[in-house]
Amino acid sequence: MARQIFDRKNIPAWILVLQSILLAASISLIHSIDERHFFWASIKNSGHALVFFQFTYFVLGCLLLRRTLSTAHILVVCLTAFTLGIVIEFVQPLVGRQASLLDAFYNLLGCAAAGLCMLRHQLGKPLVCVSSASMLLAVSLIQPGIYGLETQRQRAQLPTLLDWEQPLNRLYWQPSQSSHATLSAPPRDWPTEARQVARIDLMPAKYPGISLQHLWPNWTNYKTLEVELWSKEKTTFDLVVRIHDNEHNHELTDRYNRAFTITPGLNRLSIPLTDVQSAPATRSMQLDQIAEIILFAMEPVSSRSFYLGPVRLDG
Repeated sequence: MARQIFDRKNIPAWILVLQSILLAASISLIHSIDERHFFWASIKNSGHALVFFQFTYFVLGCLLLRRTLSTAHILVVCLTAFTLGIVIEFVQPLVGRQASLLDAFYNLLGCAAAGLCMLRHQLGKPLVCVSSASMLLAVSLIQPGIYGLETQRQRAQLPTLLDWEQPLNRLYWQPSQSSHATLSAPPRDWPTEARQVARIDLMPAKYPGISLQHLWPNWTNYKTLEVELWSKEKTTFDLVVRIHDNEHNHELTDRYNRAFTITPGLNRLSIPLTDVQSAPATRSMQLDQIAEIILFAMEPVSSRSFYLGPVRLDG
């Protein structure tokens, strides 16, 4: 028969009160994180591991106030906590959030880490159990660590906002449903040294285009936004550049919109940031909180294709 874990006398009630306070504080802090940038979104997601670790360990501690626990009891509690996390993920689409397998994985890490910590006395290997639990929680920090380094690289490559040659460039762009975007070698006559650009194919639809997100948001030290693109078309077409900040209210008059005539071959679009700042009708755009650049066509009657090069600030 499995040896019983330390009894309830070893879990003072005040410790459970402290755990409940820490659990509530963790939930509140993680919920308050602004997840519009991929780094902070990864921090918020990885926080699931910490919350489910605290929650599972708290439930196990509460049970120890009433009885001793066997290995089977601990496994059942961990499995129940993980199942609760799965249910929450399925419910989230009903309240405007997306279900996430990554979040479920983080939940599992937290539950497993709590179970290992509670088993440390029963297995007679407290150092091994606590070390293993710590390693499980550390796994949840891998993505935030990678994204944190990417954020530092973002800052270091200024004034370039988007370089298609970077390994994690896929974080920064999203084609619309009526568009197709792929990475490609630049056209033979491309005048700069870019080794990789994006090929954008716009289908006949209402607003086909590409969204550039999570770029470095603070543009206050610069004067212009520079965009290079190469049109594959033999005739001209119009392409709209839209820019908005974090305060955007989703109204047309609260953002920068300008239509550019795209000619065959190379096009250099230069946008004064003073125009961007003064674009909203009732306020000034926050140049230190730029959220998104969108390039799109207005209801093209036929397919359009162009290559998009690096996006840079200047001045």
